[in-house]
Amino acid sequence: MKKLTIFLALLFLFGCAPEWEEKGFASEEELLRAAALGFFSSEWYSDALALGVPDRRTFSAFKQSEFYDYGDMLNQDNADQFMAATEGGFDTKEEYIEAKESNINTKEEWLSAIDKSKDGGFYNIRNYFKAKELGISTQKELTKYEYDDMIFSGIRSAGKYHAKIKKCGIVSQYLISTTKNDTATYFSDMMSLFNTKNEVDWAEMNEKPLNSKQKAEFYKAVGSLVNFPPDDLSRSQKKLMDYFTNQCGSIATSICSIARARKQQDLVYRCYKITDYSR
Repeated sequence: MKKLTIFLALLFLFGCAPEWEEKGFASEEELLRAAALGFFSSEWYSDALALGVPDRRTFSAFKQSEFYDYGDMLNQDNADQFMAATEGGFDTKEEYIEAKESNINTKEEWLSAIDKSKDGGFYNIRNYFKAKELGISTQKELTKYEYDDMIFSGIRSAGKYHAKIKKCGIVSQYLISTTKNDTATYFSDMMSLFNTKNEVDWAEMNEKPLNSKQKAEFYKAVGSLVNFPPDDLSRSQKKLMDYFTNQCGSIATSICSIARARKQQDLVYRCYKITDYSR
């Protein structure tokens, strides 16, 4: 009986691990630190520590929130967002992300911005912030700005297209002097096509004349592309031919397709003349 008692005492002494070890902590000190933060699981404590979450209550809230992603092994970005949203007083992930896109970090700022957007009659909060960047205070002003911007965008595009066609006319003119006979005539007709196209387009634009700002935008777009061709290109027939082949052939095809569809006879006539060279 005495031997049995000694055996059981030894078994108890050596067979029972310390509490910190049983719970998976590295030391008793770590167990105490975890307990002070409300953690009783070494796994939760380690995960929270790695993510920078301060205590068990916050970590539990994070795991139950829409920020937590069970498919993400790390969840670091999600934890950072959750902490920032919580600190800012946001109630939902959607609300936090939408506010963050507008450089707003607190719920108070966000609600204030919503109120201001309503005062300005804005359709949504994004419109409010777009207008704010532009120094605009109402949806009506923003709508006018966007309409004008759309018009100017179309004018800029028209200016760039005009410049591209003008370039092709210039290249065709240079190629006339570097070729002979039918080839020279072909480039002469091409030059005529490109020049006529710009004349027709300009006449159409002037049916409803551009105002001074619109004209300035148009010529600005033209001028950004029309300084052409540089001397090294104008002296090289190969470079001129390469440019014509790569840039102007497709433009001529497009011009002729549109001209035939719209029955623009001046252009259609020139297109037929050019087509004769490929027969």
